[in-house]
Amino acid sequence: MSVHSHINAAPNPEGASAEQKLQWLRVMVRIHEFETRCDPLALQGKIPGGLHSSAGQEGIAVGVAAALGPGDYVAGTHRSHHHALASGIPADVLMAEVFGRRTGCNGGRGGSMHVASLERGFIGGNGIVGAAVGLATGAALSARTRGTDRVAVGFVGDGGANTGRTWESVNLAAIWKLPVVIVCENNLYAVETTSSLMTASSSIAERAAGFGIAAVSIDGQDVT
Repeated sequence: MSVHSHINAAPNPEGASAEQKLQWLRVMVRIHEFETRCDPLALQGKIPGGLHSSAGQEGIAVGVAAALGPGDYVAGTHRSHHHALASGIPADVLMAEVFGRRTGCNGGRGGSMHVASLERGFIGGNGIVGAAVGLATGAALSARTRGTDRVAVGFVGDGGANTGRTWESVNLAAIWKLPVVIVCENNLYAVETTSSLMTASSSIAERAAGFGIAAVSIDGQDVT
């Protein structure tokens, strides 16, 4: 179940009804339960390929999805189960994809890191660190070229925020004034390296000023 359908009735959290907030909570719980089921199976070697849990980042995906409308785009990272579920991919279909089954949303070919659902606007997860920002920038350019009012969101982690491809894409988006939102999910670690060892500033959002675009740091655990 997607949270996108609620956006027209609640363009901001303050205007959300109790039922809408409850729906957001349901999706967050679904994401957490999904990851809780996946983790032990991955450790047992029952899931093919790598698996990157999004547990603890549930609120970010749901909050972003709640601010999007039908037809908008989302480009995820290598850690994108929460993006996929918040975009409306059913949990059983996503689980089938993670296990490489034909009944998965990509016929089992994408697996955990390359889930996609174009009909839901989810461009997909991506195994290349920092690549989602470029995909979102391209989707936003496509929307502009076709004369639509669609918006694209590109997710990136704190590790991906230290890659050149991320900021090259941000620069293009700023130059062309594209309808794209970059969301950095700073979980404080890139593999085993803490943010403090690879990022001089305590705020990744501060870098946006160099491109002349607005940025803000928020609590990713607080949807409202």
